[in-house]
Amino acid sequence: MLMVANIARYHRKNIPLDRHPDFMRLSERDRERTTILSAILRVADALDRAHLQSVSYVGITVSKGEMTLQMEGEGDLLLERWAVTRKAALLAKTFDRDFSFSV
Repeated sequence: MLMVANIARYHRKNIPLDRHPDFMRLSERDRERTTILSAILRVADALDRAHLQSVSYVGITVSKGEMTLQMEGEGDLLLERWAVTRKAALLAKTFDRDFSFSV
């Protein structure tokens, strides 16, 4: 339950830090999982920024130094692209890769 609470906390604005007591109560493995799941949830949340379910397909390609997100859907997806760009930093940092996307 503590891991779920931490994922909910960090999927918005904050990033997991060693000085956060509830984060530090998790095992090292669960802290890693929390960071990864929070990063993924941030991007997933950004993919439906307008709450219109405009994105119909999402794929990701991972190479040595980069991860590329592909998305398809209705309209120009400008809002979703903007939101993903803003929210992808934790994902890129977590996996130590540059982040890009294509539509």
